[in-house]
Amino acid sequence: MQALGEAVYCDDLEETARIRSGVGELERRMEDTRAEQQRVRRRAEDQIVQARMEAGPTNVVEPEPEPEPMPEPSEPPGPVIVPEPEPVPHEPPGPVVVPEPAPPSE
Repeated sequence: MQALGEAVYCDDLEETARIRSGVGELERRMEDTRAEQQRVRRRAEDQIVQARMEAGPTNVVEPEPEPEPMPEPSEPPGPVIVPEPEPVPHEPPGPVVVPEPAPPSE
């Protein structure tokens, strides 16, 4: 397009005609490519529709739940043994030492 603009600006009729012819060819090729893309797209969509019709809806089959196993018999529980607490050493309460407040420093 820049070359076409320069040819028109320079009033070069032969170059302008040649470039316009090239642009026209490019536009025809672009249109052919678009048409081919549309044909491919329609063909793909048709194939998808056909495949969906052949398969039909999918039925989801839920597996049957397995029966829960019976618990194995075990011996009856015996008495629970609780350890005796150890004696806590006892300390007689002592006096609480509270520091005297210090006079404010300057």
